[in-house]
Amino acid sequence: MKKYLREDLQKMLAICLTPMTKEQVPDAAALKRHLRFMMAGGLTADNSMMIINGSTAEAHALGIEERKKLLEAALEEINGEMGIVVGCQHADINVVIDLMKHAKSAGAAYAMVLPPYYYRTSESGLLDFYSRLSDRCDMEIVLYNNVSASGHDISVSMYEKLLACANIVGVKECTNDFSKMAEAAAELGDKLVIISGHGIIYEPYSAIAGVHTFNSSEACFAPVYARKVWELRREGRYEEEKRMRDELRPYFRLVSEISAAEGANGVISLIKYLTDLAGSCMGPAKTPAVPLTEMQKMQANEVFRQIQW
Repeated sequence: MKKYLREDLQKMLAICLTPMTKEQVPDAAALKRHLRFMMAGGLTADNSMMIINGSTAEAHALGIEERKKLLEAALEEINGEMGIVVGCQHADINVVIDLMKHAKSAGAAYAMVLPPYYYRTSESGLLDFYSRLSDRCDMEIVLYNNVSASGHDISVSMYEKLLACANIVGVKECTNDFSKMAEAAAELGDKLVIISGHGIIYEPYSAIAGVHTFNSSEACFAPVYARKVWELRREGRYEEEKRMRDELRPYFRLVSEISAAEGANGVISLIKYLTDLAGSCMGPAKTPAVPLTEMQKMQANEVFRQIQW
């Protein structure tokens, strides 16, 4: 059991996508420029942490050395101005440990780790996996409960068991069952930082339910907007926060439509396109993601026009 909740993890977790060249190679220089774009929107150590090499950043489609170099570039550009949570997902536990050790030595604050994937593991397998990570690497872990990626929706009771055997300080909860996320906050909110993995779409309802904070892919293309939503949340101004959340209804509808047609890869293409419109060049999403159709681009242009950042 942890003695206190990590205060920095209770800030907004801003998702940073990975810029690519036209050959679909990660562009570290463009990543640095994009981080500066996000920070120019008011993301600071007071209100945010940055997620590097997460799922939306396409880390699953990158090589290990590519991921390490991207983290190093991000740390160099941020230069201590805010903390970094780094995705350390892989099917091979030894690779996860290697990524965690690299992240720790480079200066990242937390490792975000998905359960073993490809074949769904058992509860005893989960306990063994996270306890081995904690035994072999002295770095605090944000547990990443992403059912679509791992095939395993970790129960609230399992969170309790994992806390007892692993160095877990937070959970990015991506369940589609809002009541389960609220239950996690009610049962374990004094021991574990609960992060809404669905972001602004669940606001201010997750705040009212006791969920500590949210991650935001919107911070990639609308950092000023995302920061203002989080500040209203922090101040308990939930009616105003809801009004700001509702400004993004056209975006949420488009996300839902593209996700239904193309899955998560399509949403990555959408966020990259919107970020391009906002003035920070992302390049293409990596295969198997496909570019937006001309109709989807027209819809995205309209969404961008409607929303007052």
